[in-house]
Amino acid sequence: DPVLVPADYFREMRLEEIFAEPARPFEVDLGCGDGGFLEQLAVRHPERNFLGVERLMGRVEKTARRLARRGLANARVLRLESGYVMGWLLPPQSVSRLHLLCPDPWPKKAHWKHRIINDAGFLAGLERVLVPGALTGEEVAFQRRRCRRNYDEGVLLEVRRRSPDRVAPACEY
Repeated sequence: DPVLVPADYFREMRLEEIFAEPARPFEVDLGCGDGGFLEQLAVRHPERNFLGVERLMGRVEKTARRLARRGLANARVLRLESGYVMGWLLPPQSVSRLHLLCPDPWPKKAHWKHRIINDAGFLAGLERVLVPGALTGEEVAFQRRRCRRNYDEGVLLEVRRRSPDRVAPACEY
């Protein structure tokens, strides 16, 4: 089943509980929406495991249908809040790459306080689950083309400030 339902939401999961082949590089797509990006990643990179995280049930169901239709055993989707997944559910230093594309539903300057990257708990969770070199410059550049520049630079600068060894300069995409 492409939908991941943890046996226990109150303990850290093991990669073996998420994927049949846990030794593969593990990537997370936070706020995966309808699953289109997640699906394409899984198709292009069958040697990696992918977990999409989305809180809206309709989007989770659509993503699950996409993954099932393509028979993608290397991709799953989890219905849960992103901050909780990063802070408590995923194993430490398990995520080799994080995809956080246009995560800003709050475009006005007055709404900056609502942005996920301004949440100290989310940033601590991000730091906890990423392996060194997990967040790359190209991924941030991709976000910058699709989202507001100052927002994306803020993400990169904050991660660099907190954990300089977790930001890699290049990416093979």
